[in-house]
Amino acid sequence: MMQIGYKKEKRNGIKGRIITKIKMLDKKVLPKEYTTGYPRSYKRGNENRVYVRNSSGDLFKYYVGDFLTEKRFRKLIKIIKQSGRRLRVINLKANEWEGSGTIKI
Repeated sequence: MMQIGYKKEKRNGIKGRIITKIKMLDKKVLPKEYTTGYPRSYKRGNENRVYVRNSSGDLFKYYVGDFLTEKRFRKLIKIIKQSGRRLRVINLKANEWEGSGTIKI
């Protein structure tokens, strides 16, 4: 599960959100197929930041405490949702081939 906590705020009359929490899987535990493709999002260790790569491979880093305009925040959430769907598909494919069975002859 991926979570981004936020607090709404205005700075110099600009509406935005401050990142208050980042809950994501560490890059070490993600499948290689996921970490070598795009889009993807993950954390590293105990860092309070998220690494996000869009479908073009552009890298963005966001920290707890960062102020993001509404436009940038929506873009971040869109990429995280896309990367989450991509991870789900990869995990479903991997799970299709796992398991055990018995053949009686």
